[in-house]
Amino acid sequence: MWMCDNCQEINDDTASLCVRCHRPIEPIGLPPMPSHSHAEQQAVTPIDYLKPAPLSKPNMAPVYVVNSFAVLLALLPQMLYGFEFVSLCFGIASAVLIGVAAFNLWKQIDLIIRGSKTNGLVTAIDFQPNDGGWSDNSYTGFGGVGGYNGWNRLSGRYYTYAMYTVDGADYTVRSVYGTWWKGYEVGQNADVWYDPGAPEIAVLGSRANPQAAISLLVGAGMCYISWVSAATDQHSGTFYR
Repeated sequence: MWMCDNCQEINDDTASLCVRCHRPIEPIGLPPMPSHSHAEQQAVTPIDYLKPAPLSKPNMAPVYVVNSFAVLLALLPQMLYGFEFVSLCFGIASAVLIGVAAFNLWKQIDLIIRGSKTNGLVTAIDFQPNDGGWSDNSYTGFGGVGGYNGWNRLSGRYYTYAMYTVDGADYTVRSVYGTWWKGYEVGQNADVWYDPGAPEIAVLGSRANPQAAISLLVGAGMCYISWVSAATDQHSGTFYR
């Protein structure tokens, strides 16, 4: 027996139509599935590649070790030879210079070690003067030569801009520190190290960023002067014995 869904009439199992409303029996089966267009059925969503996560912050333990060693070298002459003002000034200056240079240099080294390398193209060289008066073309400097003579070149810095491509996207990187000389020329290739998970974070090759390494050497020289000054007898001008 089956009941008509339209008029609720009870019909015999052998009947295919309802005896009252003549509605055919509805087959019992699975509910109809939602229909999709042919284009939707053919469309296949591509599986995107797994983008690497951005690099974690660099381990600053080596920087802390270098800074502690720089402070120790700055104060040790005062402990061994007694207080000497000039030595203390050079020692403090060297510790600060070495500490800042080590921090900036380690960030570059960490990106070079853990990052990815690509080939960039130098697109621009920007000269930014420290004092517009020194680098004014109308200025007549040492030797009576106007424009960018030897002195006013030292009053500004050259910054290198390079373009590089990662996964089809173009990025631009600028040298972190300017230089007193041109590390590259426009159109030259330059090594670029970048964060695979954040390609916009990048550094140029050492030719465009030598300042941190130079600062370390200058800081080491100032530390040497601090030791010499402390070891020199202030009264006789001879080394302390």
